[in-house]
Amino acid sequence: MTDRTLETRNRIIEATWRAIVKDDKPQPEDGELIIQKNIRTEEGQEETRYSFIYKGEFVAGIIERQNYCDYSYFLTSDKISVSELMQEVAEVEI
Repeated sequence: MTDRTLETRNRIIEATWRAIVKDDKPQPEDGELIIQKNIRTEEGQEETRYSFIYKGEFVAGIIERQNYCDYSYFLTSDKISVSELMQEVAEVEI
């Protein structure tokens, strides 16, 4: 994994948390990130799943799929939109 790939992953994770908490002042115990690595899809692709739990509730999921050296990210959430997430990604400095 390249430094650039790791930087992108970290930026997406940070942006997702920012989109979730918005202006709230969360405490460390308010949130949890569950990471499930090396999950094989029916199509034979490998993916990592990031589940964002905030104040005891699932609020977002990010799926990271690797296809050779290319990574794709997919958002699942009823609480935040892709446009909100992309706005936060643009503002995150890593």
